Amino acid sequence: MESSTAQAVFIGGIVLIATFANTLVFSSFPLQLLRPDWQLRMAGTFLSFGATALIGVLMVAISERGLSYRASSMATQARLIRKLAVWAAIGYIILIPAQVTAGFRFLGERAEAEKQPIVLWRQLRGRIQATETEAQLRELLGRLPELPPLPEKFDLPLAKVKEELISYTDSKFAARDTQLEKARSERLQNFLIEAIRNSIQSLLLAAGFSAVAKRGTPLDGPGLFNNLIP
Repeated sequence: MESSTAQAVFIGGIVLIATFANTLVFSSFPLQLLRPDWQLRMAGTFLSFGATALIGVLMVAISERGLSYRASSMATQARLIRKLAVWAAIGYIILIPAQVTAGFRFLGERAEAEKQPIVLWRQLRGRIQATETEAQLRELLGRLPELPPLPEKFDLPLAKVKEELISYTDSKFAARDTQLEKARSERLQNFLIEAIRNSIQSLLLAAGFSAVAKRGTPLDGPGLFNNLIP
């Protein structure tokens, strides 16, 4: 490869790597390092744009041997980027358990949030039965926004109102609990399918970066473990 061509390939590779880095940085805002949804979003960015970075690193590695002494700084940078690619390979391997853990945490947090109205109703149920005035009943029911608005005046005795209200709300939340359980099962199945797909993609990207990172030309011999051994 001629030196001028190698320099053009090198610059093209750097542009692709910079594009990946730019996307990664701006996808990280707002920073919520401990939030599983943020972690999943970042994992998705790594996977969606990983091929862009891989092509960029490959272009830089290919240009390395074509760079002449006049572009020695480019050659040094190309060699460094190629060697750093092994850490990208390791990162994509680490990404597999990281995204699975974040996914299960996210599903757990969402399930807990969905259960809160049901848990609150179970806590208030006994207190509603113990109410003695209409004002007390309205005050307690105001804590459950899922319930329809109460009429301005009750036409039935308070005891009958409480009985019908509890029966109606019990059936409403029982149906909701069944629907949520079905939705949680579907989300879990979808997550497992996506986790398998993402894991395969992570392994493919790790293999690609490993191949580029190995010593010698980018196209021969194994790479990842060779780079880990001095």
